[in-house]
Amino acid sequence: MPINSSGMVTARDGITIWIDKKSFESFLKKFIQLSADDVRSEYKLGDDTKDWSIERAQADVKSNQLASCIARVEYRPFDYRWTFYTGQARGFICNPRRPVLQHIRALKNIALVVNRQVNNEFRHALVSRSLIDTCTLSSATRETAYIFPLELSVEGGLPLLDLIKHFNFSEDFLKTFKEAIPNINPSEEFSEKIFAYIYSILYSDSYRLRYAEFLRIDFPRIPIPKDMKLFLNLSALGERLIQLHLLDEYQIVDSQISYSGNENIQIEKGAFTLDTIWVDNAQTSGFMGVSEKIWNYHIGGYQVCQKWLKDRKGCLLSKEDIRHYQKIIISLAKTIETVEQIDDVINEHGGWPNAFLLKEI
Repeated sequence: MPINSSGMVTARDGITIWIDKKSFESFLKKFIQLSADDVRSEYKLGDDTKDWSIERAQADVKSNQLASCIARVEYRPFDYRWTFYTGQARGFICNPRRPVLQHIRALKNIALVVNRQVNNEFRHALVSRSLIDTCTLSSATRETAYIFPLELSVEGGLPLLDLIKHFNFSEDFLKTFKEAIPNINPSEEFSEKIFAYIYSILYSDSYRLRYAEFLRIDFPRIPIPKDMKLFLNLSALGERLIQLHLLDEYQIVDSQISYSGNENIQIEKGAFTLDTIWVDNAQTSGFMGVSEKIWNYHIGGYQVCQKWLKDRKGCLLSKEDIRHYQKIIISLAKTIETVEQIDDVINEHGGWPNAFLLKEI
């Protein structure tokens, strides 16, 4: 996937990334009215830097319409927040990575997010329809998130809507894949299935174990399947993982995950006991029916369920928050099930390395 880059760098997360959209809109209106000194004092900002200043950030906001530029960012796994995105470098966002993130702004586009290097175990893979921060998968040194959009729009303006799309695969890559599976027909569906196949491989526990040392030092390399059946089976499981990680199409009523306690309770330190994730220290309100395996599940450098609550300490838990957190729990539960199926399919086709060609892409 030749079009890629690291995630955006805001330089000032404290004022550029917001949990609540309405509060963010109010902030932006106030932000452009205050003097630079008043902004610095009220929001406890340090000195300007070469690549970010209050006055340039204000100018970026003033010269664009608020409604069209407020955009969702997946700040951490399943943690959707809001920012002001115009694509202007050294504006409201220090480095917006416009050449790549402009494609994420395209309608219904998705991107693969992985790290080039990891310090320990490789768990650093995600898909998203949102803008991506450099620390979306990890805040550890060296563990920078990189974005690989699936689709590329022909033109480069914002917003990118109703434009002709191309897929972000090189010709050499597609040629190699077609040579391995000659009866594949090039099509939009074919490209989407390759994307899903790649995602399933990245979530294979046996793949992560087999290539552990390499995954610490460079981008993942993807083995080519030996036959169509393996490709389609893994692609189907990858498609399921993609839906899970986009939090698509969940029926909360069908889940055993329930919330018991008060709405609008103040979130304190999240804790796990007795198959329940508690949101308050007194353990009067929490999400029930959660396994320890789900509570401990990591994506990248973050323990997902714990991280979402920790970053909202002091906030009130709304009805919308409850539903979203239930979706996260269900997504992780079904991810664990799907990952087991991925390795089962690989083993049914001969396991590693027999199920794949020696050449990797």
